Amino acid sequence: MFVFVNGEGYKIRFKMKLLFAVFFAMLFIVVVVRRVDGNEKENDKGGGSSLENSVFDVRFKSVREQYEAFPYPPTTLHPTPSNARGKRREAIVLQSPSHLTEINHYIWKGRRNFCDKGGFRILVAGGGTGEKTIQLATQVRDMKGESVVDIVHLDLSTASIAIAKNRVESLGLERYVRFFHGSITEDARNLKEKIGVFDYIDCLGVLHHLENPSLGIENLKELLSDDGGMGLMFYGSLGRRGIYDMQRLLKLMDVPPTNKGIKFVREFVSHGLPPTNWLRNDPQRWQSFNRSMHASKDAQIVDMLMPFRDVAYRVDQVFDMVKAAGMKVLQLLQPAIYRPETYVRDPDVLSRIPTDPKGRASFAELLAGNMYHHFLYVAKRDGSAPGPFQLFDRDAGVADDVESAIPVPHIFDTTELSSALAKWPEGTGLPWSHRSLQIHLPIPRDAAEIVLLMDGRRTLAEIYEAFISSCGSTEEAEGEHGVCGRESMSFKMFLLGPFGQLFDSLNGINKLHMAQAPVQYLHDRYAPWAWKIPGFPKNPYHSPARCYV
Repeated sequence: MFVFVNGEGYKIRFKMKLLFAVFFAMLFIVVVVRRVDGNEKENDKGGGSSLENSVFDVRFKSVREQYEAFPYPPTTLHPTPSNARGKRREAIVLQSPSHLTEINHYIWKGRRNFCDKGGFRILVAGGGTGEKTIQLATQVRDMKGESVVDIVHLDLSTASIAIAKNRVESLGLERYVRFFHGSITEDARNLKEKIGVFDYIDCLGVLHHLENPSLGIENLKELLSDDGGMGLMFYGSLGRRGIYDMQRLLKLMDVPPTNKGIKFVREFVSHGLPPTNWLRNDPQRWQSFNRSMHASKDAQIVDMLMPFRDVAYRVDQVFDMVKAAGMKVLQLLQPAIYRPETYVRDPDVLSRIPTDPKGRASFAELLAGNMYHHFLYVAKRDGSAPGPFQLFDRDAGVADDVESAIPVPHIFDTTELSSALAKWPEGTGLPWSHRSLQIHLPIPRDAAEIVLLMDGRRTLAEIYEAFISSCGSTEEAEGEHGVCGRESMSFKMFLLGPFGQLFDSLNGINKLHMAQAPVQYLHDRYAPWAWKIPGFPKNPYHSPARCYV
C-alpha cells in the first residue's frame, strides 16, 4: 500500500498509473509477438497450423483448406534441408499397396521389368506429406533404377508438399521424385499436359474425400497408360460405423477444429462414451483406439473425426464406381477376407452364394462386418494389363511361365514361419487376425518344408525339384513310391496340391507374391504389422534385386 501526503499524491498516482499502463502494453506486445513467431516457426517445420492455434470458431470450407491447416499424414520428424543428412533419420514405413513386387504380381502377373528401355512412370496422386512417395522412391533407389523410373508427387496442399519435399531431401531421395501442386479433380487434359501419362498410379486415402469419386477415377484413367494399373483405397462403411457416428455426434455439438475443440474431442471420446457406443462394441479394438486418442497428433484426430468430407463405401459400391469410370477391378486386398469360404464351411450356405467377384466380395463383407478399408488394384477395362498372377490359365491349364516364377515372401521371415508351422498341430490351419476376427487358413502338411525353400531366388521349378527329392515328415520316409513317396508327384500335382494350397492361404493374406526375377532382402526398413501371429518377428523387406534386362 502506498501513502500519499502534502498534495503530491495525485501527481505520483498519475505517474504510477502511466508506468503500469506502459508496462502492461509492452508485456502484451511481447507475448503476441512470441506467439506469432512460434506459430510461424511451427508452420515452417510443417508441424503446426493457424487453425490449430486459433482462438476463433473456424470451419473448413474445402478439403484443401483442411490439409493446408493439418497436413496429413502427420510425421514425427519434419526434417529441413539444412539438417546434416544422416543425423535425423526417420523409419521407412512399408505398407500395401505400393510395394513394387506386389504391384507387379497383381497388375502384370509378376512379369513387368520396371527398368526396360521405355522407362517406368509412377504417379502418387494425393501424396500428402510423402509416406507412399518415400516408400516407392526408396525401392527405386535400392534397385538402382533412378535412370529409368520417374516418380511424380501430386497434392493440392502446399503445406503437405513442403513437408514431403523436406522429408525426401532429408533421406537423400530428391533425385527420384518431382513435385507438382494440383488436384485430381482438375481438367484431365490440362493435368495430362502438365504431368504426362503413367504406368502406375497410387491413390490412397483421397477418393473418399471427393464429392464425385467416379470423376476422380475417370481423371486418373486419362493419366494411365493402356497397360498400366492403379492402387486405390476407399474407407469401408460397415467397419467404420463407429467413426461416422462420432463424426455426426461432434457436428451436433458444433465442435470446431481448433486447439480447444480437438482437446475436447480427445477427452469426450476417451471418457464420455457409454459401453454400448459403436466405437466401444469391440473391447479389443476400443482399447487400442482409446490409447491412440491421446497419442495421435491433431491432424490424425481431425482427419478421422472432424474432416471436411469423408464418405465410406461398401465393396459393391466400389465395384460400381470403378465400372462407371471405365475401369475393372483386378484384385481386392487381402484376397482371403473377400472370400466367403474364409468364414463359411457349410456346403448348403456356400451353394447359395453368388459366383461373380462383386457378389462374393459383397457377401463376405456383409458377413464379416469389420472391413475398415477397401484396398484394390484396378486397370482400364479395355486395356492390356494382364492382371494378377495365377498358377493356372483358365483355358490352357498350367500357365506357360509358372515354372520360372519365383515365390517372394512379403515382409516375413521364412525360417521363423517354417519353424512355427512345424510345431503347430496338423489341421489347425494358419492363424490370422483381421480386425479382431481370428480366422484359420488351410495349409498343407508339408507347409513348413515348402516355406523354407522360398527364399526369393528359387523358381517354382527349383522348389518342386527340391521338394520331391527330399524326405519331409517321417511318415513319408518309407513310402511305397520310393524313398519319400514323392517321386511320382508331377509338377502339376505339386501346384494343385501342397503348393497351391499354401499359395492360396499366404497370398490370401497378401504375404506371398510371384516375380520373374529374384529379389534382394534389406534389413534396415520398418514394416509395421508384418505378421499377425503372437511373437512372430517383423522381418526385413525385399525389393527387386536390381534393374534387369
